[in-house]
Amino acid sequence: MAPEQPALVPSTLQPDSSYYLRACPTAIPNKRPVLTGEKEAKSAIRVEIYVADHCLSCEYAYEIAGTIAEKFPAVDLRIINLSQTTEPIPDAVFATPTYLLNGRLWSLGNPSSADIQARLSPEGQ
Repeated sequence: MAPEQPALVPSTLQPDSSYYLRACPTAIPNKRPVLTGEKEAKSAIRVEIYVADHCLSCEYAYEIAGTIAEKFPAVDLRIINLSQTTEPIPDAVFATPTYLLNGRLWSLGNPSSADIQARLSPEGQ
């Protein structure tokens, strides 16, 4: 039996966490981690949050990611740091933070709690 995962609070993720660096091996340890959900193949909802080191609003994006991971565990969640990644960046991403929902632009800037609930809850789909 696999050990139980700790609560996902971005400031407490460690490099040995199953959520750490699975999707973006270019992230630097001791920097903010890349989060990715365990249920990638099963998830009908995918959220990608694009951040950058120089972005002051992106600090709050990590808190939002922790909230999404906690309240919506079925969501496949990734944080991609544009300052560290080598993967192709979608055309919709031209500012940070940018949120994509199932590959489509969801929010330029951090979404409100009400918007998160509306978009990610089963009732909002």
